[in-house]
Amino acid sequence: MSIPCHDNLTARQERFVQEYLIDLNATRAAIRAGYSARTAAQQGERLLRNVEVKREVERAMSMVAQRIAVTVDRVVEELAVMAFFDPANLISVAGPEDIAKLPEPVRRAIVGWSWDRHGHFVLRLADKGVALERIGHYLGMFVERKEVGAPGDFDTMTMDQKMERARVLAKLLGLDRVAGNA
Repeated sequence: MSIPCHDNLTARQERFVQEYLIDLNATRAAIRAGYSARTAAQQGERLLRNVEVKREVERAMSMVAQRIAVTVDRVVEELAVMAFFDPANLISVAGPEDIAKLPEPVRRAIVGWSWDRHGHFVLRLADKGVALERIGHYLGMFVERKEVGAPGDFDTMTMDQKMERARVLAKLLGLDRVAGNA
């Protein structure tokens, strides 16, 4: 389904936007929009930096999200289903016909099924860890922290090594006096 673009784009830019919405791959979208395969990666990157193209992609994606009713609440709810399903509800599943008998939230945590080489029915389930991590990031539970310190393992240095490091730093900083260096 094509989403109408605004008049401020060239025909090729408009085609790029439509193609980009298919798989969100700028290189493939540029090729499908008629740009050279040899320069498609650079063209796709350049097009996504173009203010008008970027605005149009965002507008089109917003229209798609509204049309299919994708909201932050729905995405987080689905992540919660995947993160918090109870595997005990799956004990009675011996084949594909049993999946329909499961409660809906449990069914939504199933991402696929197959038969192994011994003929046993196997369910593929959502990765609870990934879902929990995504919820945690959304809620701001995880903060990236980096330790900044002097080169070397300062905690394992002897006191003499630490004092020598302090003397060197003091000299570099132009300080006149450092304990033990008067």
